[in-house]
Amino acid sequence: MMGKDHMGKRDPMGMMIKSLDLSADQLAKIKELRKTHWEKMKAKREEMKSCANGMMSVMSATATEDNLRGDYNKFKALRDELDKERFEMMLSIRKILTEEQRKKASDLMQKHKDRMGARMKDGPPDFDHP
Repeated sequence: MMGKDHMGKRDPMGMMIKSLDLSADQLAKIKELRKTHWEKMKAKREEMKSCANGMMSVMSATATEDNLRGDYNKFKALRDELDKERFEMMLSIRKILTEEQRKKASDLMQKHKDRMGARMKDGPPDFDHP
């Protein structure tokens, strides 16, 4: 679960965990939490992906606006469920970490948030120039 595929650049949580100097016991507990979380949320992620794929064709879709809005609302509800589960997992991981590790994790999460915010600050792309 926490190999290079799940702990690499596509997995910010995994990268943060790698930076916390965890004991073997802490790492085993967190791996199990992440595995359980992944399995628990797999069906919801697939359903969310299906909704998203359906909405991607919103401009050319022959479905009614009400049907498309229904798909969007279902997508939002699934996203909210995934976000809640992610938050619960973070609370569970937090219980495993020492105070120092929690502080370091918080700092790393803030840096990640700052980097993401910096990418978004320039506003929407200029449609006059491809």
